[in-house]
Amino acid sequence: TLLISFELFGFSGIPYFMIAISLSYLLSGYKGLYSDQIIVYSKYRPHFINRHVGDESEDDLIESFKTMLEEIRSPENVATAAAYVDFECDLYKKGGRVTYFTRDYTLDVFTDTTERSPTFKLPPFRSLDETELPPPMAFVKDPLRNAKDAWIWLLGGVEPRCLEWTPENYRAMGGSSAQINDPPKIDRQTVYRFPIGNEEDPSRYDVHPNAAVAVLADAETGR
Repeated sequence: TLLISFELFGFSGIPYFMIAISLSYLLSGYKGLYSDQIIVYSKYRPHFINRHVGDESEDDLIESFKTMLEEIRSPENVATAAAYVDFECDLYKKGGRVTYFTRDYTLDVFTDTTERSPTFKLPPFRSLDETELPPPMAFVKDPLRNAKDAWIWLLGGVEPRCLEWTPENYRAMGGSSAQINDPPKIDRQTVYRFPIGNEEDPSRYDVHPNAAVAVLADAETGR
């Protein structure tokens, strides 16, 4: 909404835009035009709610969240999580690699896996064209789709919006001469070269030990 305001009216009315946007956000409650929209935090209290618009009441969601935390903290689940941490830690100590296979929770696993690289200074995901780079210790793949379809599934059914600015774009934005002369670029075809689908990828099993881990939840478990 703020960006649309800039496009329509310029930047001189920023204080008024912010007031109007803030009031409309608060007064709209938890209703919205898009049923898939997710509200992560409460509008009225410092609480994490992570709910779709029009879902159950906030109090119900808070109780559900408390129940989930209690289940996670149960001795059985804590022991299971600790055992898996030990398993993966031992795999890495021996120079091994793990590949997660998932479908409904691809985005969750993808986010967790990719953030390990900057956090722990591990090899990042690499594309099929970057064979000179070390393979990542952990990777995620969708066993039901090829890479392109897996990326589209990951992004909620839309193709990636990539960085494809031209020298003219950088010049208009006041970019540096380096950016203008050699603009950073990553297009869709480059993204699709990251093999997160069911393509053959020997780098996932050409070392020992290696592990394939299926991430299943809800109906996927067959229960």
